[in-house]
Amino acid sequence: MDIIEKNIQLSRENSNGIILIIDDNISNIKVIVKQLNNHNYETIIARNGKTGIERARFSQPDLILLDVLMPGMDGFETCRHLKSDKKTRDIPVLFMTVLNEMSDKLKGFQAGAVDYVSKPIQEEEILARISTHVKLRKLQKRLEVKNERLQRQAMLMDQIKDSILSTDLKGKIIYANQSAAKFLLRERDELIGKPVQILGENPEIGATQNEIVEQTMCNGSWQGRVANIDKNNKEHIFETRTWLTTDKEGNKTGIVGVSTDITDQARMQEDLKKAKEAAEAANRAKTIFLANMSHELKTPLNAIIGFSKSLAEDKHLSLQCRKDLEAIHSSGKHLFVLINDLLEISKVESDTIKMSNKICNISLLINELKRMFRLKAEQKGLLLTVNVSPDLPELIMVDENKFRQILINLLSNAIKFTDKGEVCCRISLTQNNNQKALLDNQYIIHVEIEDTGIGIAPDELDKLFKPFVQLSAGEKSQQGTGLGLSISRKYIQLMGGDIGVKSKPNQGTIFWFTICVNKADSANTNTIQQGQVIKLESGQSDIYNKSSDIYPKSILTKEAISTLPANLIKDLKEATSSFDPTNIYKIIGQIRKIDTSIADALENYVYNFEYNKILEIL
Repeated sequence: MDIIEKNIQLSRENSNGIILIIDDNISNIKVIVKQLNNHNYETIIARNGKTGIERARFSQPDLILLDVLMPGMDGFETCRHLKSDKKTRDIPVLFMTVLNEMSDKLKGFQAGAVDYVSKPIQEEEILARISTHVKLRKLQKRLEVKNERLQRQAMLMDQIKDSILSTDLKGKIIYANQSAAKFLLRERDELIGKPVQILGENPEIGATQNEIVEQTMCNGSWQGRVANIDKNNKEHIFETRTWLTTDKEGNKTGIVGVSTDITDQARMQEDLKKAKEAAEAANRAKTIFLANMSHELKTPLNAIIGFSKSLAEDKHLSLQCRKDLEAIHSSGKHLFVLINDLLEISKVESDTIKMSNKICNISLLINELKRMFRLKAEQKGLLLTVNVSPDLPELIMVDENKFRQILINLLSNAIKFTDKGEVCCRISLTQNNNQKALLDNQYIIHVEIEDTGIGIAPDELDKLFKPFVQLSAGEKSQQGTGLGLSISRKYIQLMGGDIGVKSKPNQGTIFWFTICVNKADSANTNTIQQGQVIKLESGQSDIYNKSSDIYPKSILTKEAISTLPANLIKDLKEATSSFDPTNIYKIIGQIRKIDTSIADALENYVYNFEYNKILEIL
């Protein structure tokens, strides 16, 4: 025995055990080493799977802590190599993982792991699991080397809380510790000499006794779940590991099994699974209900909004009547927004939101938003500016509808809670080192929306993005649903980004967010038509096509509409008369291919629920 082997042996005798840690993250290693050293465990470190396999073969640790997600050879492959090697196959492996899917855990057990711990590592959990499996490992070694002394070690095994049973090669019980007898509510004399089938089984929960014997005889060991029945026919669920025992000459002598009672844990997991399934079913039902209700509500609601707006403009009505109609119109718009937000937050909660990336013209999108919010800003005497970085690409691949909604939510809030000063939107590219690694065909877009409004109190910042929660300013204004920021954050996260806020009461607020977008494939982009926006420079005003001066400020005339094909005019009139915004937007999309200015004006009318003005022109 050389000096290195002597040192390893000495460490093993003077510590609770030797633990090999295989992890590529030095921060994780430092934390685990500190925790284990504090509890008298010796540690060996490897930064990758290949090195870990070599050190396991040499040092023969009592247990291996193995990270799943490593570059090159991952944890699953490393474990398979360890279990295929005669020198390391019996060393227990505990996976360290952030993966929560059952399929990932099953993959780890199939690779040969005996247990797992979830990241971030919790000290009590990892120490408890290591302690259990190191004890089992040491017990296994004792059983392999000193099988003939099993009876003399009975007192020691009776002190172990886990159930220990030993059988001969025919499956007859030849030893049971005190814990085994206690769990099964039997005296040890009632177990000794009986076939192992007396323990009972439930194939729906775990392996049968015959399967356990066959697998152990064939592979030398077995691990899994089994259900045993006590004397009162009560079912207990165990996590069990078995080993094949041999004599000094290597002849098979029997099987020994160590079982941990996990009945309460298993029942709890089953209850949680059923509760989760019930919650998911309820969520799906809620989403379907809201979708159906939103459709049923929106059709009459559009009529209410449209007619109230039209009637309120009748100068023959009394002032009080017009005020009442304006109140109906305002309440209808608020209810319309609430219905949309409720449907969207339902999708967010049930994780049914899907991304639909397509080519988006940044300049057209920004112009659309400036037109949308210019009037609101002017009515409050605010300066609205949009500053765009010169290196911002003209075309990107993104879910345009969700990108637009995020900007609308944030700009709307900025204007709503600002009474004087300005609202500024800044859009640029970023190479933030905190972002995930980008591919060659990706950009990170950074957006800031700054206002000089009332600001947000420090104690309210932590609940800013929670659904159905309104801050004190929102409650005072009695506007909004408390859903906009929650929906926006979910959209941003789906786009691979993040959102944050800086604010000082009575000084203003800055909302910022980043999203990861793809570069537009030039082979799939349409040629930009002559007269369309070519580039939106910093601070540039709204840009229309070459005929935009005919319809300033989105005001249309019958003469302009008459230039459109008769079938489009007819379809638009029918959709507007029935207050069907979905159909209206489809028709406007067809009109945009012919004249973007007319399409922009129509969209402005629809956005403001001014269906009567569209009908007057038609």
